[in-house]
Amino acid sequence: MANFKKIVNDIKYEERRLSGIFFMPDSLFSIVEKYIGDNVKSVIIPDGENFIGNLDQLASSHPNIKFTVCFKNDKIYNNALEIKEYSNIKICSATLPLNLNSSFDLALSIPPFGIKSDYKTKGFSSNDSICAFAEDLLNNINSNGKVVFIAPQGITFNVQTQSFRTNILNNYKLKTVSLFPNKLFALTNIQTVLFEIENGITTDIKLNEYELKNNNLVEINQIVVSKEDVENQGSLLIHPFLTQQDDIMKKYNSSSCEKKMLENVVKDLFRGKSDIKYTEGNGNIKVINIADVKESYVDFSNLRSIYEDERKNLRYELQSGDILLTSRGTDIRTAVFEKPDSQMYVAAAGLIVIRPTDTSMSKYLQIFFASEIGAKMLDSCKKGTSIINIVPADIRKLLIPILPTEKILKLIEQHMEVMDKMEKAKLEAEKLINAQKQNINKFYESFLSEIL
Repeated sequence: MANFKKIVNDIKYEERRLSGIFFMPDSLFSIVEKYIGDNVKSVIIPDGENFIGNLDQLASSHPNIKFTVCFKNDKIYNNALEIKEYSNIKICSATLPLNLNSSFDLALSIPPFGIKSDYKTKGFSSNDSICAFAEDLLNNINSNGKVVFIAPQGITFNVQTQSFRTNILNNYKLKTVSLFPNKLFALTNIQTVLFEIENGITTDIKLNEYELKNNNLVEINQIVVSKEDVENQGSLLIHPFLTQQDDIMKKYNSSSCEKKMLENVVKDLFRGKSDIKYTEGNGNIKVINIADVKESYVDFSNLRSIYEDERKNLRYELQSGDILLTSRGTDIRTAVFEKPDSQMYVAAAGLIVIRPTDTSMSKYLQIFFASEIGAKMLDSCKKGTSIINIVPADIRKLLIPILPTEKILKLIEQHMEVMDKMEKAKLEAEKLINAQKQNINKFYESFLSEIL
């Protein structure tokens, strides 16, 4: 067994978890290794812990390339120093900044996730560890060099990392941002992205999206956007750009219909209450969760409750006409809340509450969000692929079509007629099904009488 493989086998699961070591899966490594082209002669890997399962393959597959591999974990670093079988691997201890007095053709990295420190005082654009480590790598490549790193997808849209994105767009050449599915790494469900950055000037950026099929990452979407598009959008997420290029969305955006941002047609827009401690039995405040919001209506039959001072929950109290939007889970649903009694109701944190300026807009907005265009808009706000994560800031800027009041009321009336017909059809279908069940039961009773 090769020595690097032995180190991998010696790292226990708990040690990996506590040290934040994310072994790179083979599906991702096959994509990362493609960046080692013919023009690459030297590679820096500043977080060897995450690449340690791949170092044997890197060294043997690329014998003419010099790899400098740094380790933060002292135990792994000391064990790696004992390995002498690969002359093209140099082992060093990782620091920030690296201060290696050398420049490389390629940097490959999975920086530490989620660490906050005073990196700005050291000259970096953000206090986020991912941003600081990535910028440090950019200082350690040559004029033709390239940095490829993996990070949580939050780096593409978070306010905290906006300064990093601005720095990259204005001072380097951002070539590619690839979105990977969640659960790619064994120790975390965080959805990740790959950044490809070079020295130069950013013009067009390629955005990719992958999904996992038979343990292989397969590209399912690709789009090229301009630097100006990214600056206007405020993020590097692929979904909003895909929505903008959709044919029906192009027609909508270019139509003469008056449009206003959602934040300009609502009185309030907020996420539901978090840190809820449910009470046994009946509390004085009922809570509506994601599961209670069905397609276009709220199911009040199984609500849980809490017992708290109502005055402390006034911020989250629901009013008739509020629109409830599921912001987490596996699908997006909207429903209009109609208060059924005098008890206080609040929404849980998995819901976003939209409070229109007047109740006539409530049903209209719910109809719009259920339409093809509205559904595409909401879909573009998703942070994940299989698991939804929408925050209030994502939907504030959505463009809502503004129609005359009489047209809105007419649409609502037509919608209610259609919904009533559908409910009647459901009831008729249930009657037919129940009747057939009775016929089936009679058949089996007759069948049993023949064989008993």
